Amino acid sequence: MTEAELSQDTRTRILEAAEQLFAYQGFRETSLRAITSKAGANLAAVNYHFGSKDDLIQEIFRRRIDPVNQARLKALNEIEAEAAPDSPDLEDILRAFLHPAVKLSTDPEHQKVLSRLYGRIHAEPSDELETMFLDLFSEVQPRFAGALHKALPDLPQKELAWRFHFMIGVMVYTMSEARKLARFFPDLNQYDAETQTERIVRFVAAGFRSEIPPSLTRKES
Repeated sequence: MTEAELSQDTRTRILEAAEQLFAYQGFRETSLRAITSKAGANLAAVNYHFGSKDDLIQEIFRRRIDPVNQARLKALNEIEAEAAPDSPDLEDILRAFLHPAVKLSTDPEHQKVLSRLYGRIHAEPSDELETMFLDLFSEVQPRFAGALHKALPDLPQKELAWRFHFMIGVMVYTMSEARKLARFFPDLNQYDAETQTERIVRFVAAGFRSEIPPSLTRKES
C-alpha cells in the first residue's frame, strides 16, 4: 500500500472502531485510548485525521448522514423540475425526504450499530452534540420546509413547523424501534424500504393535511 492508502486505511479503522464503541458504550464512556486500541492506531493518528473527540463524533455522523441528505436533495430537485412551474405533490415531497432514511434503516449494518448510535444522541444530550447534529441538516431542512410550504400554502408556518417535527419523530422511531414492534406483531418483521416508506408517507400526509382544531387556533391567537 502507498503512504496515502495507509493513511486512509488508518482513518477508516479509527472511524469504524469509534462507531462501534460509541454505539455500545456511549460517547462519554468511550475514551480515545479505547478507540485507538480497538483500531490498532495511536493518539497522534486521531489528532492528525480528526483533531478532537468531538470532531471524530461529527465525522462519524457526517459520513452516514451526508449520503442520505444528498439523496434527499437529488430527489427533491427532480420532482420540482418535473412539476415546474407548479409545486410537487405533497406525497412526492414526503417520499423524497423519507425514503433515503428508511432505506438506510433496512440495511443490516444500520440495524446493528447505527440505530444505537442515533439513540445515544437522546440518551446523552448536550448542547454541543445537538448543535453538531443539527448542523448536518442545515441545507436539507430549509429546502424541504420551503417545498412543503408551497404544497400547503394555507397552512401557517408555525403549524407546518410542528408537523415537520412530528414527521421526524415518526421517521426516527420507525427506524430505531421496528424490531421491538416485531416482537408483538411478528408479521411486521418482514418489509422493504419502499413498502415502509409508503406507509409512513400516507400517515404523515394525512397529518399535514388535517385541519387545525379550533381550540388550538384560539389558544395561539
